[in-house]
Amino acid sequence: MVGTIPEEGQMLLAHDATFEKILHKGTSKTVGMSAMLKKDHEAQQAATDEYFRHWDNKSAQKETKEDRDARTADYASLTRQYYNLATDFYEYGFGQSFHFSRAAPGESFKQSIARHEHYLAHVINIKKDMKVLDVGCGVGGPAREIAKFTGAYVTGLNINEYQVERAKRYAVKEKMDKQVQFVQADFMNIPFDDNTFDAVYAIEATVHAPSLEAVYSEIFRVLKPGGVFGVYEWVMTEKYDDADLRQRKIRIEIEQGDGIANMVKVTEALRAFEAAGFDVLEHEDMAERPDPSPWYWPLDAGSWRHAQTMGDLMYTFRMTGLGRAVTHGFLGLMETLRLAPPGMMKMSDSLGVAADALVLGAKEKIFTPMYLMVGRKPIQKDCENLHWKKHKNSCAKNRPKSGGGVRTSPSGPAKLSPSRGFDGPVPDPFTRLAKNKFLYDRPEVDTYRLRMEDNAVIEGETTPKSLYEPGVSDAADGFRAFLDKVKGKPRLLPPWWSEEKQAECEALGGDGGERWYSLRAKATKASVIQHYGDEHFPMQPRMMGEAIYGSAPGGGNSSMMGRIFAEREAGTSQYQHVAHIDTSGL
Repeated sequence: MVGTIPEEGQMLLAHDATFEKILHKGTSKTVGMSAMLKKDHEAQQAATDEYFRHWDNKSAQKETKEDRDARTADYASLTRQYYNLATDFYEYGFGQSFHFSRAAPGESFKQSIARHEHYLAHVINIKKDMKVLDVGCGVGGPAREIAKFTGAYVTGLNINEYQVERAKRYAVKEKMDKQVQFVQADFMNIPFDDNTFDAVYAIEATVHAPSLEAVYSEIFRVLKPGGVFGVYEWVMTEKYDDADLRQRKIRIEIEQGDGIANMVKVTEALRAFEAAGFDVLEHEDMAERPDPSPWYWPLDAGSWRHAQTMGDLMYTFRMTGLGRAVTHGFLGLMETLRLAPPGMMKMSDSLGVAADALVLGAKEKIFTPMYLMVGRKPIQKDCENLHWKKHKNSCAKNRPKSGGGVRTSPSGPAKLSPSRGFDGPVPDPFTRLAKNKFLYDRPEVDTYRLRMEDNAVIEGETTPKSLYEPGVSDAADGFRAFLDKVKGKPRLLPPWWSEEKQAECEALGGDGGERWYSLRAKATKASVIQHYGDEHFPMQPRMMGEAIYGSAPGGGNSSMMGRIFAEREAGTSQYQHVAHIDTSGL
């Protein structure tokens, strides 16, 4: 035991770089309850005080935005101290993979954990000999399992020194230290060069980040172009209502018991994922799949009903309410006798409260620990990843780059479109449109002007403030209202879009004079084809308009035609060899 630490010095100790070594005293070589009882008493108290200062007296009624901002600003210490306190409990209850999983019929708890890891490796297409990064690797259970499953080389990243030391020891024990390695670092500042890894994954870890967009951007940076990132993310679902005091209490109890500064909703996680630059390949709440045993079954009352084997009953007992009560009583006795370091029972209680909140959140469908997002880093930078100066060419200021007439293709829409008018053509535009990647690559001005034309010609309606309204010679006000409508639709504008950028975009259209992008001139399907040199291009801004307004002019729907074009780009359409598809009505 170290010497007695004055109370005023305990907080400073908790920030010291050598703190983990003082606290854990070599217990990285022991496990479970034995490791818990061998902690340094003064250091354990310091870690407890440091962690719970963010939570004590912060109820659902009293918590403020300032409280959440303070936790977010101190995320590194919050996360590090949480795992200093919780790691041994996790291993004691969960084993070496700190995450949840659904269970199939006849599948044991350990098998379901491994299968959950295998599925993530499968969807991001990890192959033999790939260089893979595990972001927030815990004590290395998933890294070792995925390395065995795929034959890849996996590097685990973790901010907590104690967990890194345990992960290294387990790798050596399993003779996998040549295939997996572990690095202590903050995932907000990943210590690897750009374009280092073939694939990256994170399992229930990035929820600790102060900003999902920032951590996803770091992951994007170290991932090679064309590489895939997959994450199981902890999020509140869209059913969560922060104004509901009971729901807010559930969220806060999950956050406190799981070391989370500020958990966000699904829409924010998806926005952050795309804003980081990833092309979204798929996203799904895996908890909503119809499995007979839900992910939270080991924590729930009556969990024994879901146990598939006697081993499950023994293995998961410590996670059940009864098992947690036994642990609480034992630690209380040991703390009273001063055989356990102070703070153990407080942490145990916090974990228990969080477990109950996790079950409630799941049953009310306001929380999930396994929102799957999979995305690819583009091989070529698309407009969404470029600076505003580049986007202006797509927003309004589109000038023809080359001459020539209308380009047609005997096999339908080209994989690069349009042939002119942008800084460069966009690859597989209809495939991107099918994934709701709308206003990143298509010009806002064109979408607005063509929609106004269609409203007038197809629906016979005059849109207020448009050039089709008598007496209106400048559609700037109508375009401004259009952009305001777009802002109400999630994921339809680049992440860097702001009021300033909108004003600049409006000014470009307003100052267009006789140029193509002028808001004083109408746009027709024929003029759009002539300008861009692509007979299929008008369908693209029309599909954007449909996403914004909820339907095509006249109540139509272009999804079927869009899907046909996307299939043709992929080479899988039954219409692949049709010389021409009539889009005159689109």
